[in-house]
Amino acid sequence: MTPEERENLRSKDRVNPITREKRFIFSLLPTRGKFIDIGCGYGNWICNYCGRSHRAFWHLNLDITGVDFSRVTVNKCLKDGQNVIQMDVDKGLKFEDNSFDGAIMLESLEHFFDPIFVLKETHRILKPGGQLFITVPNNFTLRKRLRAFIKGDIQLYFYKILGQCKHHTIVSWELMEYMLKDFKIEPYFFVGNWITQNRFLGRMFTRMFMIKAQARCLEKH
Repeated sequence: MTPEERENLRSKDRVNPITREKRFIFSLLPTRGKFIDIGCGYGNWICNYCGRSHRAFWHLNLDITGVDFSRVTVNKCLKDGQNVIQMDVDKGLKFEDNSFDGAIMLESLEHFFDPIFVLKETHRILKPGGQLFITVPNNFTLRKRLRAFIKGDIQLYFYKILGQCKHHTIVSWELMEYMLKDFKIEPYFFVGNWITQNRFLGRMFTRMFMIKAQARCLEKH
């Protein structure tokens, strides 16, 4: 199965839920601006936002463009009247420099073949000081570390269930800090029902990293 076939199959009947992590990210968004949703999927937030179907979106007035790899996902979004473009972001983001005030990646970064390249492209299309909002799974919680130590594997579960691992990158907090070195980052973590910015607690116990980042001013080539 090719990556495109896999994503089209996954997208056929899938609607991604609005989780508490996503609701928290929505609360951090500015009320206005031109945004891009990278790896928007269907139901992640762009369709819900544009339809104002959830109160988490009621305070927002954003101009949103979504991009996604899956033809099935894009067609579903277009039928709902959303501004979504089919694009393989691993080949680059087909937008001019300084095009957007902000970008969002909700549980999509780990799916990209080359996330560092995608983040560099994201930095390029953001205006100086533009913001990036990310949620990404933590694959190295204490529980997962112990399970990997005992069973000797992290990815076996995905291959048993899906036949392949849909996550190209196994994410740790240290890796996120390295990949986001062109951004000033502000992390948040759910530990139980509490939100903390303590990075040690986040590394060990949170299932999902939530990050608000601001593009550093770099010389763009």
